[in-house]
Amino acid sequence: MNKAEFFNHMRKINTRTFSGRLSGDQVSGIEAILDAGHGYPLSHLAYALATARGEVGPGMRPREENLNYSASRIPQVFGAHRRQGIAASKLARNPELLANTVYGGEWGAENLGNTQDGDGWRFRGRGLPMVTGRANYEKLAAITGLDLVGIPELMLETDNAAKASLLEAMRSGIYTGKRFSSYLPEDRAGTLSQFTQARRIINGQFHADKIAAFAMDFQAALVAAGYNSEFPATATTPPATVAAEPDERTSLAQSTTMQASVAQIGAAVTAGGTAVSALDGTAQIIAITACVVIALAALWIMRERVKKWAGGVR
Repeated sequence: MNKAEFFNHMRKINTRTFSGRLSGDQVSGIEAILDAGHGYPLSHLAYALATARGEVGPGMRPREENLNYSASRIPQVFGAHRRQGIAASKLARNPELLANTVYGGEWGAENLGNTQDGDGWRFRGRGLPMVTGRANYEKLAAITGLDLVGIPELMLETDNAAKASLLEAMRSGIYTGKRFSSYLPEDRAGTLSQFTQARRIINGQFHADKIAAFAMDFQAALVAAGYNSEFPATATTPPATVAAEPDERTSLAQSTTMQASVAQIGAAVTAGGTAVSALDGTAQIIAITACVVIALAALWIMRERVKKWAGGVR
């Protein structure tokens, strides 16, 4: 794949995904995803790039969840059951306490696997998109081999975030149980409708149309850069079959088969004639007609075999 052509295409395609310019940080962020996504089908890689653009913005760099909420904002984001009876005023501007409260307790244990004190803050959202909860960090650690449980901050390194929180998480269905293969093809380009539905991999249909539009842009740039030569953008048409010249053994076998078939037809006609002669009247006429039809069908089959053997085309 020609990365220079990819970035040139992204700069000039339109201003929907980027503003026509790409900074060095943006390029390195995108390159991390391209490198981590080498080997993924075209539509999957395009949608991963689009998801990163939608989740963390045009910077294309991993982020850490900002939990520094005001008292008025907290109830808008987290319901009363998540606040565990603690007043919003006490949680306001206290990110660690807020994380351990809304990502802890029974809800946190059941939904995020946060079973130890401090897990809510330790395993707060990080990456692109953000991975939250001990259980999800453990799953991605097992998949990638990264020590994401011992050092959760590894998710903030661009290469790790591209591999773990984005590509592997979306491939394996970490976020919602839905994955790339639930919505996107592996052997051709994705459609706008398929990309729109693929938002369910991350977060229902929130911003689905916008991210689908990003995916179409990234997919077009990948194809322009030659990625479709590695993973076809459309289903390929099988090449036309060229008849090979029969060798001597094949010709002999075919000739023998033809001779045997002729002999079988002759024997069948003879047997049929003997049986018909024993009949009389209408029954004999019907039997003769049936024999003629069968003989003509056999001759037609023989003719087609000869044509195929000789390599003739009509």
